[in-house]
Amino acid sequence: MKNPYETCLTEIEKMCLYTVYLNEGIVPIVDPSYNIKKFLNDLPPDEATKAKRKFRKLWRKLYKEKLNKSKEDRKYSVTQQYVALCGTDPGRTVKYNRKKMVMNALKEKISKMCHDINKTVNLV
Repeated sequence: MKNPYETCLTEIEKMCLYTVYLNEGIVPIVDPSYNIKKFLNDLPPDEATKAKRKFRKLWRKLYKEKLNKSKEDRKYSVTQQYVALCGTDPGRTVKYNRKKMVMNALKEKISKMCHDINKTVNLV
């Protein structure tokens, strides 16, 4: 069974997406439902720590941007989606939403890059 996230991407878009993930220093995932721990276990411990730290930094940055863009009455619901209650660990849904937010932001980042690459490939 094919992953719906992967089927909507062309080969060039997948390549660009993986490149952007690796340039950001985080584990490349195409589907936010994947368990990142499986990928992190394949990395050396110090690299896994760096990748986790960079992911946290990136999602916090995106969360702050999203919070600043949202209207006052929506800030509470935005916070509930991405932040766990004080003193508790984030649940599965919160972690999924964070991965999805990062993945969507990186997809937006590559859309222009892939468009330019496709244009160049078609010219040749």
